[in-house]
Amino acid sequence: MELNQGDDLSPKPGKTVLIIGIVLIFAFQLIFGRLLVLARLDSLTTLVLSRFIYISLVGLLYIYARKAEHQDFLLWDEHYPVEFYFKWVILLYLLTFAAQIVSAIPIWFGWHDNTAVLMKWMRIIVSRYWLLLFCAITAGITEELIFRGYLLTRLQQLFKNTYMPVIISATLFSVLHFSYFNLREIIFTFLIGIITGVHYQRYRNIHVLIIMHFFVDFVAFLLARYALLHHIKMPGMGLF
Repeated sequence: MELNQGDDLSPKPGKTVLIIGIVLIFAFQLIFGRLLVLARLDSLTTLVLSRFIYISLVGLLYIYARKAEHQDFLLWDEHYPVEFYFKWVILLYLLTFAAQIVSAIPIWFGWHDNTAVLMKWMRIIVSRYWLLLFCAITAGITEELIFRGYLLTRLQQLFKNTYMPVIISATLFSVLHFSYFNLREIIFTFLIGIITGVHYQRYRNIHVLIIMHFFVDFVAFLLARYALLHHIKMPGMGLF
């Protein structure tokens, strides 16, 4: 494996610069997310613009990495044969089912989860095929680049402990989904953050995570669309 910028033998940016980059992720989303709310746009427009906020954030972090940190946006780069992608997309996809089972435990013990907000956005997303595909693609690409490609690697530069970057990045990724006010979604996204974080630390390949992320959301959207069109009660399903 070739060492890239961000490995232990490479010069690292100062802690302040790294922390500012991490804060930038959430400050950017908070500011522009609030502006969307104040704009009082219709739900469809708000949803589409929210995806462009993530796309813009990736661009901003890329510029920040090059100009302020003086290092690449993606610090880890390792190439694998095609069979690696098939193997791990399938295995990681199966692990998402395990994460969904664990996230449902509070419901089995009588917890009444709030699904109103999640279902509201789900109905909008699956109402149009182009929107369904657009959301699955942009979520897979932008969220993996931001939370695994950027955030996890910067935390890796801040902490000597191997586990802390994964735990912190998974927690912050889960916080991102707090707006659904759904405990199962929060648990599910935290577990997914752990799974993808450990995988990225071990194999340093962001592409397989992007592909898996896309397929999880895409299949969930298709199932939700089918259920809504045929008036079938949907079981709880995690999105990330």
